[in-house]
Formats: sequence, structure tokens, C-alpha cells
Amino acid sequence: MSYASKTATVSVSRKAKVRSLKKVFTKGFDRDCRGIRFHYKGGLIDFDKTPIELNMVDGDVIDVLESNPPAKRKMIDVMEVFEDRVAEKPIIYIFPPKGCEEMDVSVSVSLVPQWKFSAIYPLVPVQPRQLVKSMPGECVTWDVRTHRDKTMTEKSTGLTVSYLYWEAQGRLPSPPDSPRLGSGRQQSDSEEFGPIFDPISSDLSDNDNISVVLPLPRVTLYLDAALKELGLHTEARTSFITYWLPSFNKHTHIALRFISQNAYARAAPLNILPKPDVVVRVFMIFKGVPESDVECGLWSNAAARGMAGVERWRDVVGLMGRMS
Repeated sequence: MSYASKTATVSVSRKAKVRSLKKVFTKGFDRDCRGIRFHYKGGLIDFDKTPIELNMVDGDVIDVLESNPPAKRKMIDVMEVFEDRVAEKPIIYIFPPKGCEEMDVSVSVSLVPQWKFSAIYPLVPVQPRQLVKSMPGECVTWDVRTHRDKTMTEKSTGLTVSYLYWEAQGRLPSPPDSPRLGSGRQQSDSEEFGPIFDPISSDLSDNDNISVVLPLPRVTLYLDAALKELGLHTEARTSFITYWLPSFNKHTHIALRFISQNAYARAAPLNILPKPDVVVRVFMIFKGVPESDVECGLWSNAAARGMAGVERWRDVVGLMGRMS
């Protein structure tokens, strides 16, 4: 069993249920077993399964994770904010072209069947998804009129807002993550990808060639520079950073990475009419890293990447244009 960079070797009957290892975990790691999750070969283990049913053999490793996810996610979808199993505070900004006094815009967000909308503002009806009939799910559509001051009025409710808001609950499939750096193209199904992204079990790694590790004093400056490189305006960058700042402050070091826009679009397609010139979808995964792990070199590669510039995140996210 492996937990927080520590391992313990245990013996268990191949006919025993995995839940029997909870007691072993409590004693071996001196931790409360409430809220833990067991992962085996990248998948979540059902505690009522046996090693026989899981095809386990001698020497296999069970990874133990906290139920509070090891990596949190924030996403700005022109711009939206996202967290692990719950889409928490996703927000959508719409900016009309310069010189345009007002503009009528339709904004639709669709979800894969694994997700359900839990909150919407302004409140509009939830409809069955019609954009992709092979993947039926929920969809919401706002019809808005944008204004010169960058606010918008939702027509059915008459509410004037700074952004559109929605939340969803559930779990996602596993869309692919970032393209390999330097490709200069947005990813497609025929290309090679970096680490697979799964909102339920994805983590960060020193050897994934993407993640960076930063000491806490550098996190906010690094993020502001990276988000600016990705095209986020001042208010969006401020909102993004301050929303997660209390979580950052619980740790001495932060590991983070951004995923590609295409990976997120597979789970929550965004359709805007008239079609925008530029769409920016930023989805960040992060977690705290113990100082002891950094000092002993477990994150040496990611720490070195953290000392480099932020320009590479445009390739990782797959931006083809820049917001003005």
C-alpha cells in the first residue's frame, strides 16, 4: 500500500474483501481511514471486491488517496471556474468586438451524461442536449445582449450581469489531456497526447513533462503571468487567483498544470453564436506538495520547469489566437 510517498507491505487473503485493508491502513500509516479511496492500476477500487476479482498478484501496489481530491481544478471559460467532482463557480464572460455598442449573443453549455446541472444564473430552463445526439445529456442556453461596459442582459429574466454562471455535479469520462509541447497545433484524435486527464483520479507528476512545482511565495506571481499569457483580463486573473488563495496558503509548495481546451470541450462543449474570434478555456489542476518531498528531490524536474517562463502554457492549452 502506498500513501503520501510512504509504502507498507501487507499480506491478505486473495478471497478477502478489500475493505479489510482499511484497518491495515489505519495502523500502518497512523491515519484515520474515513474518507480514503483505494486506487489500483489507475482505477478506483470497490471496497467489496476481492483480490481475485481484481486480478491482483503478489507485489501489486494499491495507491491510497484522500476522498478530498488530491488535485483541485479551476477553469475559466471566457471564463469558467472548475473544481474536482463538482463544477464550482464556472463563469462565462462575453466581450463583443471593439466599437460594438450592443450585440445579441446565444451561449449554450452542454454536459456529458455523467454530469447534471446543480445551479444556473441567470436561471434558464435545462434542456436535453441536442448538439451531439450520440451523447445525450443536459444543456442550458442563455440569450443575452452585451453592452459597452462589458455587462450583459439575459433576455428571458431581464437580469443584467457581469458573467453567466453554472454549476454541475457528477463525474466525467476521461478526455485526453495536453498535446506534446512544440506541436504548434491544437490536438486531434490522431495525435499523440501527454498524460491522460481524468477529473476523478488525475494527479500531477514530476515526470509528466508538464507539471511545475512552485514555493508558495512565487505561486501568485507565476499564476498571474501564466494567466495573462493565456489571454485572461485583469478581473478574471484576480478572481481566479483569489478564489484559490486560501487553499494555496495551506501548503509550502504547490504543484500545478493546465490542460488543453480540447480535453475540457469533450466534457462540457461551449457553443456561442455569433461565433467568437477567440475562445479561451483555462483549466488548472493543482495540489499541495510537502516541503520534505521537495527537499529530497522528488519534484526536481517540476521545480526546474517552474523556474522557466510561462510562454509554453499557450502550446499546452492549445490557444490559436489572443484576446485583445
